[in-house]
Amino acid sequence: MSHSYALVLFILNQENGKRCKDLAEILCISPPSLSKLVTKLAHQELVTITQDGRIKNIYITDKRRELIPEILQIFNETREKFMEMNQDYNLSGFIKDVNYLREKLK
Repeated sequence: MSHSYALVLFILNQENGKRCKDLAEILCISPPSLSKLVTKLAHQELVTITQDGRIKNIYITDKRRELIPEILQIFNETREKFMEMNQDYNLSGFIKDVNYLREKLK
């Protein structure tokens, strides 16, 4: 299972479903990109999509909640890799550079 799929399923499990628009915002991706991702998950019967007027809601299927331990493992591995990447990065230097650029643009 890809990290993207695992993250979507993790969020849906934590929130007991989500509006497409809200999920796209959480993931910082465009609604069309989310739509493609969710469509693939729906074809695998990992999620269901309901529509209420113009609003689409996404839910993890009860049948697939059995994957939650695997999803949590992938989520934790991704978080650990991200933290490892950031240990080598000088975050305070980055913030200083961003503030400098912001002042220059005023």
